[in-house]
Amino acid sequence: MSRAPAIRWAGPDDAEGILALNASVAHEAPEYLGQALDPVSGAEMLQAKLAAGLVGDGVLVTVTAGGVVGALTLRAHAHPAFAGVLQLGLCVAPRARREGVGLALTAAAISLSRAGGVRRLQLAVIDGNGAALSLFLKAGFAVEGRLRQAALVGGVARDVIAMGLGLASEP
Repeated sequence: MSRAPAIRWAGPDDAEGILALNASVAHEAPEYLGQALDPVSGAEMLQAKLAAGLVGDGVLVTVTAGGVVGALTLRAHAHPAFAGVLQLGLCVAPRARREGVGLALTAAAISLSRAGGVRRLQLAVIDGNGAALSLFLKAGFAVEGRLRQAALVGGVARDVIAMGLGLASEP
């Protein structure tokens, strides 16, 4: 991509493309913390969620002629103690990496979240996924902790790096 990628909110018609992207990245990168969705009902469930436009939940996408090449999920926590906190998940197609898609999606999520009154974004990265760690540090996230051997990747226990970004002033 020679110019900044176009980013928009995903709609129901993007569900199959998002699932295909998720599956291809999960297959290619075992460190990817993707969503486990049933391949049979997953598209219908995702379409329904995208159509509902739930407040605090959403998916940003970058789409090219080849389909969805980037998706960023924002999920609200259910417990009221975490009001204003969104969990972020990012997925970029191998063919679109190192072209600014991930950073552009992350910057858009930060901007939209800040404008929407979100007070904090947080995410998790499997230790060893240097590209993701580097991208999120560049976007302003900070490493806030390490969960020792919290994830099994290929049958091997790996650390999970907790990262966060405050968007609002402390009360």
